[in-house]
Amino acid sequence: GPKEQITLYRALDAGAGGGTPDHLALGQLGVAIKKSAQEEEEARKKKPALGKHGWGMRRFVITTADGESHNPTAVKRVNDQLTQDGIPVDLLLIASGEDEDLIASAKLAYPSVTPVSNVNDLAQIGLTKLTQRIKKAFEKKI
Repeated sequence: GPKEQITLYRALDAGAGGGTPDHLALGQLGVAIKKSAQEEEEARKKKPALGKHGWGMRRFVITTADGESHNPTAVKRVNDQLTQDGIPVDLLLIASGEDEDLIASAKLAYPSVTPVSNVNDLAQIGLTKLTQRIKKAFEKKI
């Protein structure tokens, strides 16, 4: 809701001078996703036919960053929990593919890192990644 959005915005804004607190934003997403999953389960209990048809939300997290997290250990912990909950997390890292140190650092915290050297390609690369995740999720259900 609006309160969570403000909290998320403040967490992101706190890092505007460098060192993004992405672990806080990812943590907020984790909380929102768990709440959503609980609401979905309650709806499914009220309408058992929904479960028969394979109804269920698939959740994916795609993040963007233009630098390092200031707390990669906390980011990894949150990402590990999201992954354990069945929610894949992908990072679109706005950086030159030649910036090996930045990419290596990001890979310590994120399970999937895609460098994007031209910010104009960000939307297309993000949609491609999301489409791949959706296809993979439905392949597992069939």
